[in-house]
Amino acid sequence: MAQECIICENNNANYCIKGMDNYSYCKECALQQFSDVSLLQRL
Repeated sequence: MAQECIICENNNANYCIKGMDNYSYCKECALQQFSDVSLLQRL
């Protein structure tokens, strides 16, 4: 089952904060919130 982005609820979440995989983000929301996805853990 694909994880859901916590912001837009898109079923295509690809990133999360390291150690917190229940806070997952799609690429668009991760870029908008953090500006740099290299700091996030890829799912």
